[in-house]
Amino acid sequence: KDSVMGNGSGCIFCKLVSGQIPSERLYEDDQFVCIRDLQPQAKTHLLMISKQHVTSLDDLYAPESRATPVGAAALEVATHIAR
Repeated sequence: KDSVMGNGSGCIFCKLVSGQIPSERLYEDDQFVCIRDLQPQAKTHLLMISKQHVTSLDDLYAPESRATPVGAAALEVATHIAR
């Protein structure tokens, strides 16, 4: 199963995580990468990408998911970047 560390076949987000598509990483931990959006829709527009291939946000919140809830991780990243 293509589910770990950005291995989703053809997935642009997985390519960003794996480094196939270069990006400036503002933050990275064992579960997420945070980068600036190349076509921002706001003054500050960041993308927080799971290192686990996710086909739906429902997958992140499934009881069997080992992923940190996105909201908690986003708050941590925002606090880190703001410093």
